[in-house]
Amino acid sequence: MNWMLVFQIWTNVRKWSSLGLGSDPYDFLLTILNGLHIDPAEVESIWYAADPFRTGKRLDSFEKILKMKALIDGEEFETPARVLGTIDILQELLNCPPGDGTAFERVTELALCRSLSYIVDQQRVRRKYPCPDGFIDIVLPLRLEILEAYSLWSNWCRRFNLRSLVVEAKNTDTSSGYSNVGQILHYLNRAKLGNVGLLVSRNGFTESAMKDLHGIALDNKQLIIPLDQSDLERLLVDCADSPCASMQLLREKETDLLHLSAR
Repeated sequence: MNWMLVFQIWTNVRKWSSLGLGSDPYDFLLTILNGLHIDPAEVESIWYAADPFRTGKRLDSFEKILKMKALIDGEEFETPARVLGTIDILQELLNCPPGDGTAFERVTELALCRSLSYIVDQQRVRRKYPCPDGFIDIVLPLRLEILEAYSLWSNWCRRFNLRSLVVEAKNTDTSSGYSNVGQILHYLNRAKLGNVGLLVSRNGFTESAMKDLHGIALDNKQLIIPLDQSDLERLLVDCADSPCASMQLLREKETDLLHLSAR
């Protein structure tokens, strides 16, 4: 199956709907499935499985389309991060326009879901999560029932009351500064989702930002891991299918923060 075709069709349908032309969601489904050469006779049963109460809600996510496609094929449902694959996500990361915050948030979500798929509850990942005084870029709920099997996550769970990863993604021309650290720290304090955050900055971090992150790590009550684009690339290339490799990268990041003043 050409999953990139699915994505292209979905993108076109979203553009069409954004024009305000309107459409019944059943027609949305027909458009997509016809583009995939799916037998129309199967559409009714699949639509019923996807929307058993026939609420008639407009399809509002690529993920729901993938779920319906999986039902058609009798396959286990795959999330966008898994369907698109490492190479596709890496290409999207490299081609992400500078300054496009929305696009960078999306590719950051995909990269983290792909590389941390063994612990992230991918059906419940949220973007623009409402929080007092703003919106968190990405929230990655974790599968708490299995964290004990992974040493780093088990350790962080005990130390930082870990339930979800709070992620802020910055796609700016300059390095992220102390104000960006303050923003994610505020979200950790107010959202009550746990005390571990990932601050992803395409162009790295200023010295003042790193000093603030160092102080937070030393306090041992919260932890904010800084990641730049090269770290995202490493997560995708080296860690996508290796829990040990991803834990090593994150453990090294924490160690570097703790030892920052000794450099």
